[in-house]
Amino acid sequence: MNLDAILEVAIGLVAAWLTLSVAVSQIQEWISSALAWRAKNLEQAILSMLQNPQLVQDFYNHPLIQSLTQPGKNRKPSYIPASTFAAVMMDLFVNAGAPAGQQLIGANTPSLGQINQGILNMKQANPGLGRIMDHLFPHLSNGLMSLDQSVAQARTNMENWYNSVQDRATGWYKRSATIWAFGLGIILALVFNIDTVQITTQLWKAPTVRQALIAQATTTVSGSQPTQALSTLLTPQDYADSLAVPFGWSTAPVTDSSIQCGWTPGQNVHPYFWAQNQCNLIVNLPAMNDLWGWFGKLLGILFSGAAAAQGAPFWFDVLKKLVNMRGSGVTPAATTAAPALAPASATDNTQAPPAPQPVG
Repeated sequence: MNLDAILEVAIGLVAAWLTLSVAVSQIQEWISSALAWRAKNLEQAILSMLQNPQLVQDFYNHPLIQSLTQPGKNRKPSYIPASTFAAVMMDLFVNAGAPAGQQLIGANTPSLGQINQGILNMKQANPGLGRIMDHLFPHLSNGLMSLDQSVAQARTNMENWYNSVQDRATGWYKRSATIWAFGLGIILALVFNIDTVQITTQLWKAPTVRQALIAQATTTVSGSQPTQALSTLLTPQDYADSLAVPFGWSTAPVTDSSIQCGWTPGQNVHPYFWAQNQCNLIVNLPAMNDLWGWFGKLLGILFSGAAAAQGAPFWFDVLKKLVNMRGSGVTPAATTAAPALAPASATDNTQAPPAPQPVG
C-alpha cells in the first residue's frame, strides 16, 4: 500500500513540476523572442567562425541573408540553412578584394584564377582564416579534381564546418536557457508558492488530491501534444486550482489573541500582511523563530526552480513512464476528477483541502 502511495505522490509531484515547466518555457520563449536571443547566439557563432567583425557584417549584408530577415523588422535571422551559409561564404571568398563592378554573385561561375585570387585576398585581410581556408579548398590547385568538383567539395566542407559550429552553439544556448529557466522557476515558485516540500507533504496526506492529479496526468500523457495544451494556461495557478494542487499563498485573519504578527527574525511571531484594519497571517510561512521551517521552505522553492530548469519535455517523458508503471500494476479505485485543463466550477466533485490553520 505504501509503495502505491509513493508512486502516486511521485506522479502528482511530476505533474506539478510539468505545469511549472510549461509556464517557465512559455515565459522564456516570450523573452527570447523579444530579445532575439537565438539571432544573437547565431551571430556570435558566426563571429567565432569568421573571426572578423567586418566580414561578419559583409556576411549579413549579403542578399541571401537579407532575404531571411523578417520584413519590416531590423532584426537578424535566428536560423540560417547550411547550404545558404556555404553559398554566401563562397561569394565572399571569391569576391574578396575585387572591385564592386567585377564581383561575381550567385549563379555566375568563377574561374580558377578568380577563386585563387579571392582566397589570397581573404587570407591577407583575415589571417585567422588562413588555415581554415586551406581545409575548405584542399583540392583547388593540386589537379586531383576538376574546378566544378573542387568548388562542390568546398561547399560541402563549408556546410560541415557550419554544422559542427552550430552544434556547439546550440550547447551554448541550452546552457544559457537552463540558467534562465532556473531563475524564472524560482520567481514563479515564489510568486505562486510552488513549494516542492509542501506539495509532497500535502499529496502524502491527501489521497483525494493524489487521485485527481493522477486522473489529470493520465489524460495529459494520452494527448498528442500535451505541452502545447498546457501552455495555453495563463498561469500555473489556473491549472492547480482545477485540481486543488497546493499552489498559492493562503491567509487567515488572526482570531487567537496569543498569536502575534511580525517579521522580526528569531521572535515567536508570524509573517503577516495588514488588510481591513486587522492582521492577516500568511499561513504558508513558518513562525519567524522556526529555523527548520524556513530552511524547508527555501529548499522547497529551490527544488521547484531546479525542476523547472529540466524543461517540460523531460517531465512529460517522466510522467508518461510513471503513469505507465502505475497502469501495469494494481490500479486503486478511481475518483471523480475535474475535466482536463478545465477550471474548477460549482459542479466539480473534487474539493480542495481546507487551508491550514495558524498555530501559535
